[in-house]
Amino acid sequence: MPDDEPLPPVGARFRRSAARPRVPEARAPDDARPPVVPTPGPADPPTFALVRQGYDPVQVDERIRVLDERIRTLDEQVRALREEVRKAQAERAEAERTVRSLRATPPVAPSGHEVEDKIARVERHEAARLRVTALADAARLLEDASAEAARAREDARRAAAERAAADQDLTQRLARVEERERRLRGQD
Repeated sequence: MPDDEPLPPVGARFRRSAARPRVPEARAPDDARPPVVPTPGPADPPTFALVRQGYDPVQVDERIRVLDERIRTLDEQVRALREEVRKAQAERAEAERTVRSLRATPPVAPSGHEVEDKIARVERHEAARLRVTALADAARLLEDASAEAARAREDARRAAAERAAADQDLTQRLARVEERERRLRGQD
């Protein structure tokens, strides 16, 4: 790498190139130093593929994106289930009021309309009972969805922490390589 070319910043991403490694250019004749002849030797820095320990950042990013989408889906399901629960509770309360009023009314010989009304109330009560059962099922689903969302958030947090640790390790390694390169240049 020529002396006048700046080093990339620490943590910069490098792309692997199919091009040959750069060799120092010869200086102009008016330069005080003799020209550098590009010959391979121990002073030339080797070309290595830049890798890091840990997880592939692209895979980590994709996993986080998938987990975020799953969390959004679960949150939407939780909202819908909570609305169903609220409706079922309101219908249950109405059915309980109807049952109490039926129990409080003294029995008399019902007319045709009264019989129809009573049948309709019993049907509403049965529907409310079914909704209460559905409410219990919805509550279980809500609890499961909340637990799944919490697990997904924890997975995303853990993946982000692992990526941050891998990035920090890469930065430290790059700093050591740059320091070694500076020391090697100082020996020339």
